[in-house]
Amino acid sequence: GNYVAPTLIEAENHYSIVQEETFAPILYIIRYKGSVEQAIAIQNDVRQGLSSAIFTQNLSEAETFLSFAGSDCGIA
Repeated sequence: GNYVAPTLIEAENHYSIVQEETFAPILYIIRYKGSVEQAIAIQNDVRQGLSSAIFTQNLSEAETFLSFAGSDCGIA
């Protein structure tokens, strides 16, 4: 069989590999500057959406991300 080591990749949302669903333990890290709404728009800009996450020190941003206006993934 094949094995893919868990991997962190700093990427940009427009990279084609980010826009494709990969069944491997890969986490794409996409930095953003601006509002949490911009970050949510970037995250929601892919067709697939099994899971999503946001790293923030701002509780209000985390709550927005988890709200009905936030991530459209199955697991956030």
